[in-house]
Amino acid sequence: MLDLTQAEQRSRVNDSPETSIDVLDQIAEPVSTGSVMLKSGRRVDAESGPTADILRVRGRGGEVTLTVLLTDSGPVLQFEAADLDIKSAGRVSVTCDHFELRAKEGIAIDTDGFLTETVRGDATRTAGGRAKQEAANVEITANPGTVLVRANDDVDVKGERIRLNCDPAPMARSWDEFVARLNEDRSER
Repeated sequence: MLDLTQAEQRSRVNDSPETSIDVLDQIAEPVSTGSVMLKSGRRVDAESGPTADILRVRGRGGEVTLTVLLTDSGPVLQFEAADLDIKSAGRVSVTCDHFELRAKEGIAIDTDGFLTETVRGDATRTAGGRAKQEAANVEITANPGTVLVRANDDVDVKGERIRLNCDPAPMARSWDEFVARLNEDRSER
């Protein structure tokens, strides 16, 4: 009995010499485009381009829902859907050279925990309308550096007490305590 190597066995569909078929005869030549219709009514199109191979997944109505560009630098995913949800029970991490986020109607960030922003370069925020910062306590520190407040019109600073260049002292509990502190400050000068 003839003993075939694994490669020879794989290259034959049948051991019978009259029905043996070379696997190379069964491989189709590469094509530049192709399409597969799925039972669901969705279609997958493939196209070979000069800089990337393109896979497109089309919905039942023919609209493109996902495009995958296979480039020499790696894959690029483009989602074209009404909604895109990413859910994770754990962490979601994105690492890249440049990150852009753009929305036509608005962006909301909501967390039950904390929010930390660290910028190692300059940070600029520009609002075409009103900008508001609200919290239980707000602290602005320029370390080292300068804090500059500039307005085209008035600058209003409102508070129960406004202290400039002084250490915070507890608020006086009575008028007599206030007068005593005032007299003490005058005597120290």
